[in-house]
Amino acid sequence: MDKNSNSSPQVKRPGISVQVLERAGVRHVEAIEAEQLVGFRVAGILIPYQKFDGSPVLTPDGKPFNRLRPDRPSSGSKYLSPKDGGAQIYFPPGLRNLQMTDRVLGAVEGEFKALAMVEAGFPCIGIGGISSACRRSGDGTFELLPDLAALIAEVQPSAVAFIGDGDTALISDFSREACKVAMAANVPVVLPRISLDGPTAPDDLREIHGETFPVVWNAIMAK
Repeated sequence: MDKNSNSSPQVKRPGISVQVLERAGVRHVEAIEAEQLVGFRVAGILIPYQKFDGSPVLTPDGKPFNRLRPDRPSSGSKYLSPKDGGAQIYFPPGLRNLQMTDRVLGAVEGEFKALAMVEAGFPCIGIGGISSACRRSGDGTFELLPDLAALIAEVQPSAVAFIGDGDTALISDFSREACKVAMAANVPVVLPRISLDGPTAPDDLREIHGETFPVVWNAIMAK
């Protein structure tokens, strides 16, 4: 890039084409802009959120909801969200174009993994963390986030796949959250398991297998 250019450096992520990242509005921002958009004065990758119908997700004060992946994460936080923004569902661009009725709907931790899955032709939404698909209701039980519950009611998938990385087979918290989703969803919930022997995330699997990724993922789902 020309050193005198004011454009942001092109964002690249494993398993996702540059075109899809651009269509999703994913771009690099410097610290000043990040503070204006997310509330944190750190440079990183900006990820805009939209609802299933394409309208922007808004924070309580009416501003567009964005998440930020800092260039240099600190305090164990890989991603930053606006204060009081709450947990949100990430709907990748292109999701509406996929047939979802009677198909398995994926729910995966992280926007980039969801983008990789949708680009490969698998319906999938992203959640901010393994505990971000549900919220506690007034009677103390757990319910799906409203946008996820509404999506399931609208598209009527055959099941929901609660997707984790390969190491989540060893994480008790992940199993607990999967049980919450299973109790809250109105459709069956399945738990795909990625092998620990090799790439352990969906986007990394797609980066390595390329055009044969659908075959690999269908084999995982068949188990």
